[in-house]
Amino acid sequence: MGRIIRLEVENFKSYKGKVIIGPFKDFTAIIGPNGSGKSNLMDAISFVLGEKTINLRVKKLSDLIHGMTHGQPVSNKCLVKMYYELGNGKMKVFSRGVVNSSSEYRINGDHVTPQVYAAQMEQENVFIKARNFLVYQGAVESIATKSNIERTQLFEEISRSNELVAKYNKLKEEMVKCEELAQNNMHRRKNIAQEKKEARAEKEEADKYSKKQKELGETYKQLYMMKLSFIERITKKAFDDVAIKKSEVEEIYSKKDSSAGSISSAMKAAKEANCCVKFFETEAHKVLRILENERPEFLKTKNEVVHVEGKLNSLQKSLVQLQKNADKQDKSIEEIKTKIKAIEHERNDALEKMKQASQDQNLSMEESDVAEYKLLKMKAGKKNATFSLKLDDVIQEYESSLNMLSHEKGKLLACEERLKTQQDLLDRHNGMIVYTEEQLEIHKNALEGEQQLLLRMEQEVGTANARMAVVVEELEVISKQLSDADGDSAESDRKRRKNEAYENLKRIFADRVYGRIVDLCEPSHNKFKLAVTKILSKQMMNIVCDTETTAKECMAYLKEQRYDIETFLPADVLNVTTLNERIRNFPDSKGIKLMFDVLQISSISNVRKAIQFICGNAVVCQTIDDAREMAYGHDDSQERFKAVSFDGTLFMENGMICTGNQDLMNNAKKWDEAALKKLRQKKNELQDEYQILLRNKQKEDELESKKKAIHQLENRVNITNQEVTKLRTTDKKEIEDSLATAQADYTMMIPRVEKYADIIEEKKQAIKTMEEKKDGVIDEVFAEFCARLNIPDIRRYEEREMRFHEESQSKLQEFDSELERWQFKYEYLQKEDKTPKIAESRAKVDELKETHTLLTQKQADKEKNIKEIEKEFDEINGKFQKSLKDYEDAEAAVSVAKKEITIVDKEVNAIEKLILQLEAKISANKTQRYDLLLECRLKSIELPLNRGTLNETFSAADVDMDDETSQSTNFGSQHPSSQMSHNQNWIELDYTTLDKEYKALKDDGAVKKHSEQLLRKIQDIENALSKLNAPNVKALERIDQFREREAESTEEWEAARRRNKEAKDAFEKVKVERNKRFQLVFENVQNRIDEIYKVLSGNQSAQAFLGADNLEEPYLDGISYNCVAPGKRFRPMDQLSGGEKTIAALALLFAIHSSNPSPFFVLDEIDAALDNSNISKVVTYVAEKSKRDFQVIVISLKEEMFYNADCLVGIYSKVGKCTNSGVLSVDLTEA
Repeated sequence: MGRIIRLEVENFKSYKGKVIIGPFKDFTAIIGPNGSGKSNLMDAISFVLGEKTINLRVKKLSDLIHGMTHGQPVSNKCLVKMYYELGNGKMKVFSRGVVNSSSEYRINGDHVTPQVYAAQMEQENVFIKARNFLVYQGAVESIATKSNIERTQLFEEISRSNELVAKYNKLKEEMVKCEELAQNNMHRRKNIAQEKKEARAEKEEADKYSKKQKELGETYKQLYMMKLSFIERITKKAFDDVAIKKSEVEEIYSKKDSSAGSISSAMKAAKEANCCVKFFETEAHKVLRILENERPEFLKTKNEVVHVEGKLNSLQKSLVQLQKNADKQDKSIEEIKTKIKAIEHERNDALEKMKQASQDQNLSMEESDVAEYKLLKMKAGKKNATFSLKLDDVIQEYESSLNMLSHEKGKLLACEERLKTQQDLLDRHNGMIVYTEEQLEIHKNALEGEQQLLLRMEQEVGTANARMAVVVEELEVISKQLSDADGDSAESDRKRRKNEAYENLKRIFADRVYGRIVDLCEPSHNKFKLAVTKILSKQMMNIVCDTETTAKECMAYLKEQRYDIETFLPADVLNVTTLNERIRNFPDSKGIKLMFDVLQISSISNVRKAIQFICGNAVVCQTIDDAREMAYGHDDSQERFKAVSFDGTLFMENGMICTGNQDLMNNAKKWDEAALKKLRQKKNELQDEYQILLRNKQKEDELESKKKAIHQLENRVNITNQEVTKLRTTDKKEIEDSLATAQADYTMMIPRVEKYADIIEEKKQAIKTMEEKKDGVIDEVFAEFCARLNIPDIRRYEEREMRFHEESQSKLQEFDSELERWQFKYEYLQKEDKTPKIAESRAKVDELKETHTLLTQKQADKEKNIKEIEKEFDEINGKFQKSLKDYEDAEAAVSVAKKEITIVDKEVNAIEKLILQLEAKISANKTQRYDLLLECRLKSIELPLNRGTLNETFSAADVDMDDETSQSTNFGSQHPSSQMSHNQNWIELDYTTLDKEYKALKDDGAVKKHSEQLLRKIQDIENALSKLNAPNVKALERIDQFREREAESTEEWEAARRRNKEAKDAFEKVKVERNKRFQLVFENVQNRIDEIYKVLSGNQSAQAFLGADNLEEPYLDGISYNCVAPGKRFRPMDQLSGGEKTIAALALLFAIHSSNPSPFFVLDEIDAALDNSNISKVVTYVAEKSKRDFQVIVISLKEEMFYNADCLVGIYSKVGKCTNSGVLSVDLTEA
């Protein structure tokens, strides 16, 4: 077993200069205070073992140099050497340094690459990527809590099975591709067998098809010759009628010229009358403008007159009112004089009445008596001054006692009220506690319900969001497929409407509408797509139905629903061209096929009939040269065919050429319409689902609102709970204390009230005694005065004479006040004189009267001027009306002349219209004749001709194929319609073979009747042919081709199967090797980890187990690691305590070591989360293992750890600007 002997560190982190650390024993403990550099020693070991910079707690390599982080590096390099003793006693020196921000590696002093350096480490079972020998500070728990995938990666690094990952994935991919290829070849073989079976069935039906073709061709010939003969006769008659009508038109034109002169003279008179009208109209406008200018001046003057009149009336009213007020003031002055005299008279009368009353009551009201009374009153007051003062003091004390008694009674009532209030408050408080507790229970129930509802809503929203992501992804895939296939990613509204109409027709007429041509057939091979698209052209989107009646019902439905127009192909009225068997039997026909033969058609007979109607005898050629040869005559017979090459170049029988272009390629994509329809249907379903999910997603806002509501409820519950607690404790105690205080105050106030009541009674008695003494002194002073007036005492005199005297004086005072008030009013009215205001108002009235006179005169002058202008305007207007009447008469004359011309024009138009109708009928007959000839050419009906050939006719589809650019080699500059007319004029039919019955037909009814008879006969023959389906005489050749293809596909399948087996064997070989490497380590660790965990836990009831998620290939999925601590139930790893996680991590490390042992362990404070008991167990295990299995270097601050070590390495700090670590070593085995 190898081990680290010592380290030489030079300018590395906190180690300045060259520092030798060691020697290291089997069990070495590194100790020292915090911040001294212990972890830097751990970094030095990691650095020399090849660890990355990011795991050395620095940002860049140069930061490892001492002082670099403080901006004062001691050097531009640092170095760490590790002296490592091999198992055989030899020494190997590993060194790693930093020079100018780059690393250099050496082994025994020789420069090596990092790869060689790492390989030498791995030879000693030191895997730096797996870190199966390093545990950094604080990282011990992360080893236990690694994810299952990370744990799998750890085992792959240790087992070196990760070296086979790239090869494993590559071979697996090749195996899957080979399996898919073999499966595709198998499906191809099945398809070829099915096609071979169908070809046999076609050959059996082909022999039954050609029996009635000759009869059908002859019937068609009679039908078309009958129609053409009738059309030529009616066309000749129409030409004669047109010549007669043109001569009539020339006669009418001569009448029209004579009426033109009368119109010119009438228009000249109308022009002169119009000039007069315009002249008088201009003059009238001039006079009218003058009138319009005068009227505002007149209105302004009139308004000024009205304004002055208003002001004059107002001033006159004010003058009258002032005069009235002056008269009223004079009257008031006289009334006040009278009132003053009356008041003076009333005062004198009252004074006389008082004197008389005094005499009647025998009152002594002499002035001398009153004066003597006042003197004696003053004398008595002086004598009673002492008693008065004492009496005042006693009265004051009495009143003060009354106030105190009232105050104390108030306080007693307040205490009683407060006592009652506090008792009521306590009762209400108890009720509030009960109510609040009930509310708390209600809030808790509501919170619980809302939380359950929130949980359900979160689950629904989560499910909806997950599903929405899947739907969006599927929509993107489908949209891309649609974009690639259809050129865009969205259907137009018009296209959507057409598809909607088509689906409705398929639904309503389910058994009668078969579908569109593009849905009912398809090219048998992709190489035919462009050619088939060119031939079918716009017919691709036509709808095939059973009868003409069905087609009319469908069109009525489309019209009723306002859909776009559609083209229908009713099978019962289609005149199908018999396939030219000669084409199929060309000697050199390889690569030349009938268009009908290269299509895979639905088995419905009516559908095959419609396809045969569209295709006719058109041929598909492999090259442009073959197509040109077939179109221009391929042999001596000079028979021409419509031919198209694989690239879409079309050659017509008449020489026209239509090339393929980008539009043709786009149209060819319509063959994928069936797949596109399914994609669109799937897209619509996904969009509908997306809208539903979107509505569910909108519940997120509701979810947020619900969370806020729950948060509010939680706050409410907390607040209510706090409120209940406060009500039960603090608030209730305060109320009870207040109640006790109020009870004590009430008990204390009752004696105080009784005390003040007694004091008041004492004061009352003292006041009575003192008043009696005071009255005695007064009686003594007034004794002589009372005797003289013959009254018992002075108090009687005061009650009678003095009271009457005071009342008399008071009444006289009232008269004096009233008299003074009226005198003040009189003086005020005398000062207010209104005469100057009246004079001023009269002057203003005179001035306004003069202004009013001037304005009235000005208004009269303006009004006279306006009347003169209006008279002039009336005269001019009369002349204007007369000129206007003359103009209208002239216009009437012009109108009459024009009507005469109009009548002539109508006659001409009527005849010309009739001529046009005849010419249209001729043109229609020519078109009908041309169409019949064209139908004969397209249906390959050979008519007897005296002149010309049917190949000179061409259709509109030949001229413009699907709106493509056409190039004509023979008729490039000639218009198509004129060309059609020119071509058919050269064609002359031979009617000698036409039945006499058909030659003598005279009207459309007879032609229609015989046509129906012939068509019924044709229908019977075609029905018989349709039941037999179209023959395929090359079915036998197709069978031979299928045999060849079947042999080829069998050979390809065998080759694919062999390749698949080889790929599978190679993959299985790598898989077995990878599994073997992985399982060799994993099974050993799996078997050892429980034993090690029991030892570290010190209890046999502890359990630890590793489990692979994928039992067959464990390296593809995660590896789970679980521990059950002694005396505890099972819990996930992340729920274990820190100490339990540490024990679990150490057990995993030691178990891995037992499988792939590294020579040493470097552990940094792994015991931080362990208690003394667990530290002792770990130390015992480590000490025992270090003696025989591996070297242990541990950084620790726990005494238990370094007491059992073989060697101590002490790290301490030296004083300096930056941390400088020193090292001390102690060999405990020698101590």
